[in-house]
Amino acid sequence: MDTETYQTSLSEFRTHLWDEIQLNVATNLSVDREEFLEYVAEQLTEAEEIDDFSYVPYEGFGRRNRRIQIDGYSYSELDECLNVFIATPMTYDEDETLIATDANRYIGMAAAFLDNAEYIVENAEESAPGYGFATDVIGMYSDVRKYKIYLISDKIKSKTLTQLDNIQARGKDVECHVWDISRIFELTTSSMGREEIVIRFADFGIKGLPCLLASETPDYKAYLCNIPGMVLAILYNKYGGRLLEGNVRSFLQVRGKVNKGIRYTILNEPEMFFAYNNGIAATAYDMKVESIEGISYITEITSLQIVNGGQTTASLATALVKDKKDHSEENIRKIHIPMKLSLVLPEKSDKLIGNIARYANSQNKVSDADLWSNHPYHIRMEDFSRRIIAPATNGRQYGTYWYYERANGQYAQETYKSTPKEKARFLEHHPKNQKITKTEFAKYMHVYQQRPDIASMGGQKAFVKFADQVSTAWDKDNTTFNEEYFKNAVSIALLFRESDKIVRKQSWYRSYKANIVEYALAKIFLHCKYSISKFCN
Repeated sequence: MDTETYQTSLSEFRTHLWDEIQLNVATNLSVDREEFLEYVAEQLTEAEEIDDFSYVPYEGFGRRNRRIQIDGYSYSELDECLNVFIATPMTYDEDETLIATDANRYIGMAAAFLDNAEYIVENAEESAPGYGFATDVIGMYSDVRKYKIYLISDKIKSKTLTQLDNIQARGKDVECHVWDISRIFELTTSSMGREEIVIRFADFGIKGLPCLLASETPDYKAYLCNIPGMVLAILYNKYGGRLLEGNVRSFLQVRGKVNKGIRYTILNEPEMFFAYNNGIAATAYDMKVESIEGISYITEITSLQIVNGGQTTASLATALVKDKKDHSEENIRKIHIPMKLSLVLPEKSDKLIGNIARYANSQNKVSDADLWSNHPYHIRMEDFSRRIIAPATNGRQYGTYWYYERANGQYAQETYKSTPKEKARFLEHHPKNQKITKTEFAKYMHVYQQRPDIASMGGQKAFVKFADQVSTAWDKDNTTFNEEYFKNAVSIALLFRESDKIVRKQSWYRSYKANIVEYALAKIFLHCKYSISKFCN
């Protein structure tokens, strides 16, 4: 879109976002910073940039009177990465600019929290929101591979803010990411629901990937190519799980990502890696193929997704970082991996990428539950959510729907190109607070089954375990997943969300709200089950 249209759209987005934040503040009795962060975190989670987000605000001073501030965190077990979030105060002003000096100052305060974790544990009150997280930084997250700091702002980033200071925390390099209002807007309105990763192989000092066009249909092209192990390892260490197709990422996250056999070959027989390894299968939305000295090279790839070979990729990346003493870097430079790369049109991606992942993994221990995005269970729940009307409430003279979001970003796409009138009508009948994602659905059902420990594992882990359960039950008798089942699930969602509001209002509440709600509700369900059983007997 042209500059004027973009600015108009951005202004409309900001106005809509601010209105939504103020509404949520009034409804949830929260503060605008929390609601803003929760909104951005939801977008980043749907875009597979982060896993579950925890809002943990903390401000104070550390050693040598160093200023400290954080607002939340997210941990990716697959990437062994701890993400720390900090937000600038809300401006509600379209003319505010985020300059480099301020960006570096805020990022520095977040890094100071990590560096002063021991100081916080020694000096802060145990009831302070940051105390528990500081304890986890020292203990649970002490061996992370890297830290990322996300600076979130409703300001517009200055044009001169192109590079941030290089910093470290707890002896490790820190990746810094600025998400200003324009970047948030672009992510929210992205047709794919994620930021595109564009890989240019010239940046790695190579011409590209030598390739051969192997197959072509109206919907896709398939290339056979060869990718250097060092390039693959660097890409994974930079982008992490974002390079992996969603179901494959879930599979690795639950079942462990480093294969001992692959690691042995890397460290002891790198020259045989090509012979021993089956290679990787991947998809992309776009690529550039150039003829150089009579040979075809892929010089650029947009939105690379690895659909098979995740363990190979993760094992190379981990060895590069953790096995330097065993000459891993020298060995990885000797490795090349065969790759089948399919160019898929974005509008065909949902079905084709899911099928490619399914069939590419058919020889491995990846069950239907792991490749579950298009399972009939989802389709049935989606169908129920579109036609079962919930009773009218709050004085309304009409019923509403509980929207089951089978695919990430599906709810937002419903109104992406709608007129204001069409959008208002859709939201009237499908309120945003009645949207349920498939990962939320899984969490609610784990709580109902009195397994808050699984619900607390995080969205992807809880989702895959739920998929295992449902896939088995579906194969035995799928008629149990009927309209009554869907209504009961929505009832559990209602209980969960109302309990969330109750906990938030308590004077003793500081942080870890989701875990408190999960364990409290599971306990209630357990007592109800026991009481009903005792009464019936």
